[in-house]
Amino acid sequence: MECKTKRLRLKSKFTVDEELLRDDLTDVGKGVGHKGTVVHAVRQLYRTERDIRNKCAGLEDLHQKITGVTYPLVLALDPYYVANPGYMKRIITDELDKGALPVRDFSWQILDARGFEQLLALARQQDLCALVAKKFSSPELQAQEMTTFVDNYVKEKQVSRDTLMHPALSVEFSTFMQDIQSRYGFRFGE
Repeated sequence: MECKTKRLRLKSKFTVDEELLRDDLTDVGKGVGHKGTVVHAVRQLYRTERDIRNKCAGLEDLHQKITGVTYPLVLALDPYYVANPGYMKRIITDELDKGALPVRDFSWQILDARGFEQLLALARQQDLCALVAKKFSSPELQAQEMTTFVDNYVKEKQVSRDTLMHPALSVEFSTFMQDIQSRYGFRFGE
């Protein structure tokens, strides 16, 4: 997993204009290979996986641990509602092909912090690797944003929605609800 703090401009998010997205994903003007971009993150994941499989020096601890399928994830702190559809993947793939090290036949996913939190909360009851493997299992699932994928998975498997709330947040929410009830006599869910 590679983490990036790169934000999409508001105009890029709402217009989903290909040129604006390309500029945001590649940081046009900051030079090829700028380290804050999603494109750089995918390149970095590709190089790391390639180096592990080629048993490069410095990665000895990982040579024995990573022998099967990997699931490269780019974690973005900013909400990336448009992260994995075909047009977004095409923009990133086009940029990856331009580098000194073309990235081909490499499957990856972008998820935002919100989707990652939901995924980890669900992983308390389900196997995390199996969940991520399912996300990578078909083009339709790969195109979904992570929160949509988790929501659909919860419906399909009939997992309790309470699973998606972090335990600390669950306690905080419960305390808040009790406070509202005691102060105002209002009860939610009745």
